[in-house]
Amino acid sequence: MNGADNAAQTVNVLQNSTLYVAAGVTKNASIVLNGGSTGEPLGQLRLEANANWAGPVTLSGTMTGGSGYVGANTGTGTISGTISETGGSRTLSKIGAGTIVVTNTANSYTGGTQIISGPLQIGALNVLGAATGTLSFTGPGGLITGTSAGASGTFVYPIAFLASSGTLNTNGNSVTFSGLISGTGNLFKAGSGTATITGSNAFSGNTTVSAGVLSLGNVNALQASILTLSGGTTTFVVPGTNTYNLGGLSGTGNLDMGANSLALLASRASTYSGTLAGTGSLTKSGTAVVTLSASNSYSGGTQLNAGTLTINNLGAIGTGTVTYTGTSTLRTGTSGTIANAFAINSGVTGTFDTQAFANTLSGPISGLGTFAKMGTGTLTLPSSNAYTGGTRLSAGVLAIGDVGALGTGTFTYAGSSTLRTGTSGTIANPFAINTGVTATFDTQGFANTLSGLISGTGTGTLVKTG
Repeated sequence: MNGADNAAQTVNVLQNSTLYVAAGVTKNASIVLNGGSTGEPLGQLRLEANANWAGPVTLSGTMTGGSGYVGANTGTGTISGTISETGGSRTLSKIGAGTIVVTNTANSYTGGTQIISGPLQIGALNVLGAATGTLSFTGPGGLITGTSAGASGTFVYPIAFLASSGTLNTNGNSVTFSGLISGTGNLFKAGSGTATITGSNAFSGNTTVSAGVLSLGNVNALQASILTLSGGTTTFVVPGTNTYNLGGLSGTGNLDMGANSLALLASRASTYSGTLAGTGSLTKSGTAVVTLSASNSYSGGTQLNAGTLTINNLGAIGTGTVTYTGTSTLRTGTSGTIANAFAINSGVTGTFDTQAFANTLSGPISGLGTFAKMGTGTLTLPSSNAYTGGTRLSAGVLAIGDVGALGTGTFTYAGSSTLRTGTSGTIANPFAINTGVTATFDTQGFANTLSGLISGTGTGTLVKTG
């Protein structure tokens, strides 16, 4: 459509039909979009590059067959007229690789906004109809806030990533997203400027920061989402010192949590290769495996509440105490010495898995819980320890450099394995050998006495070597 028009005209686009507006043309007539399936991928109202519909737009029917109400092929088309609805609640749906710009703050449609594909750009933060309407991403598309810097403020609409990725591009603005975010798709933060998320959200896709700043204004803003750092900056802006809950952590970007702490709830596996700094602590919960691959400088300690934390760098767990607060596993992916102190809470089994590597824990181990070693590699405890819940050895070699290294409590051969001493003297712990287990005690030429009771539950075998 490129002919003359006037504001008194009304264009009625029938169901299953499409109206094209040629590049560079502005239309002032009213238009009624009656929905249906257009049979082509660019919506009932297709705006070519620099086209503008300045007259009123009425959403009358329901779009079907994956079609959108408005679309653009390439370039940018604009709807500066008011968008309203008739015949019930209607959803404004955008489709096509080109950009559609919506600018009128008097828009009144109530059914929310759907991005099927491509960018939707908003000239102000309140142009998407009624504030209760959800912005839904049903395909790979993006929201661009502002036609230029100067559109800062609060975006109140709820956002849903419906099994599809969506991009929030702040475009140089500072925008607070106060509506709840839901769905299983991924969120990408793009563009310069700051996006602040203030809701307690349950969406479970990944959140990727590629540019600008992502600020967490609620400790549960990303509680089910894996935060992926590939660029840009993430900040924590809830007043005071807080623990922020994340579904996981991944990517290569660095993160400074300041005096705040992070809790990784880990319902899905994640690997983080960046560096984590600050004076706060890191807590690992959830059943999925979290892997830390770089040396980190956070100093508030590490709490292992559930599942497995894998470290591929000996400095990955910062400088504070590693505390087993729940039955869980610390797994190494490299050989060498870990200098952190360890603590095991009462009633907890804290497992150290060497895999096939050789590790030394040079810090003290304390607490009321049980220390367990697994993996085919060798773990060395060089000093006397004070934990009281006993020791379980399932596989590989546990080497002790002090006769008090096993703390107090029963030493249990839970699987065929070797206890190796590196010093002479008396070991006072009771010993137990599980059924079917070959329990090897390697003196390495030292003189040792086992003064505690040795018991078993069946056909276990005690073997002395060295």
